[in-house]
Amino acid sequence: RAAWRHLRSDRAMWQAYSLMVTIVFLANPLQQLVTPVVRVILDSGPTTIGLVVACFGVGSVVGAFALPHLVRPEDRGRVILVAATALGAQVALVAVIPWVPLSAGLFFGQGVAYMLAISPLVATFHLRAEPSARARVISLFLVGFTTAMAVGSVVQSTLGDLLGLRAPILAAGSGLVLWCVATAIAGRQRALDLDELRHVAGGGVSG
Repeated sequence: RAAWRHLRSDRAMWQAYSLMVTIVFLANPLQQLVTPVVRVILDSGPTTIGLVVACFGVGSVVGAFALPHLVRPEDRGRVILVAATALGAQVALVAVIPWVPLSAGLFFGQGVAYMLAISPLVATFHLRAEPSARARVISLFLVGFTTAMAVGSVVQSTLGDLLGLRAPILAAGSGLVLWCVATAIAGRQRALDLDELRHVAGGGVSG
């Protein structure tokens, strides 16, 4: 309860938490559903499963190395939203275009975008939490992460049984794109303090 109050009292941490939960809820389930996606949408087998998983892993490594050198620290808040938008678009395209070479490239791109979006958010929690509350706040971050991933996977897999896999994956990817656009527009007005988030996230990754 104290960790939750501390999280809500810090604007940048609360924004980072909301961003993280939304990204993980909508985009992460595709990684958990990769086997049925390959079998049903791509009409392929174990070799393709290994290929797309490996592409996502390589993309994540590339994203991790690219982040500190990608832009100036004060611009990394924008990178979070741009990367999350790209992530959502690539998730949606997996459902729309069932072609193995393209899907391999999309999974690689998802790995890059995922790291560019999530890493600065994690850094925000490490930097902004008070030392006395840091362990509890980071634990709350992990609870939100794993809960969003689990709930998102259950929702998309259940809808996949009812509607087919394409519909929930397309809806999740498109939803993430629309949410990022709406968040960026709100940030220009009053709802999202991108300057504060940008400063903290950039400092955490580069430091």
